Amino acid sequence: MSSKFSTSPTLHLSIADSSRCRCLQLFHFGAALVACLLVAQSGRPEFAVLLTLCLCMWLPRLVGQPWVGWGLAWREGRWTLDRGAGPEMVQMCRESRAGPGGVFLTVQDMHGARHTLWLLADSVPAQELRKVRVRLLLERRV
Repeated sequence: MSSKFSTSPTLHLSIADSSRCRCLQLFHFGAALVACLLVAQSGRPEFAVLLTLCLCMWLPRLVGQPWVGWGLAWREGRWTLDRGAGPEMVQMCRESRAGPGGVFLTVQDMHGARHTLWLLADSVPAQELRKVRVRLLLERRV
């Protein structure tokens, strides 16, 4: 282990289902439905039908949490992501942000694919969420 990471604690978390995320997703879906109704009432019913069809096609993605069950780990300066097929090295992207309600992560795997993860307070243990926030803060300083 290099001296740079000798005192940094390792991090390993498994992402669980988040009821907060589900509520936010349902709120967004409801707002989109209201927008479709307002478009229909303004005299554009054909456009409202088209928007509603698009919304229904996106529904599985809007209310899904594909990252549930994934594992995120940091050890000795390296991030790994386990999406069910074993851990693979990933790189944290600059778009990753930590806020009071949770953490939004964007990671890039070795093939160039980007994955987004929402870590809300009810999806991971509080201590592990704090470690992720600290890691993001430390990586921004470097």
